Amino acid sequence: MSEKVKILIVEDYSTTQELYEEALGVLYELVMVSTLAEAKNALAQDDFQIAIVDGHLPDGTGYDLAESLSSKMKVVMGSGSETPSVAPVGYEIVDKLKAIKIAKLWSAEDR
Repeated sequence: MSEKVKILIVEDYSTTQELYEEALGVLYELVMVSTLAEAKNALAQDDFQIAIVDGHLPDGTGYDLAESLSSKMKVVMGSGSETPSVAPVGYEIVDKLKAIKIAKLWSAEDR
């Protein structure tokens, strides 16, 4: 039996965390954190294939986490904000999602 793909979810809103758990928890191994500090700690402790990162967190933005992410990791950035996002140097916004679509999350594994 193959190991489940491990996903780091960085999301401070508990309702959205519950949605991720319900939608993805059966198929993937999820590690859920609420802040950038917790995310950096999780990244130091474990390897992840995918990261789903909220754009706005209590202690910074999802882009603040970018330097801690492996270049081999697939990253999905989500945000409930209507404010236009500006990507940091070396990164590109491919698709800004107001509400994350589960199909887009699944396709991130295949890229």
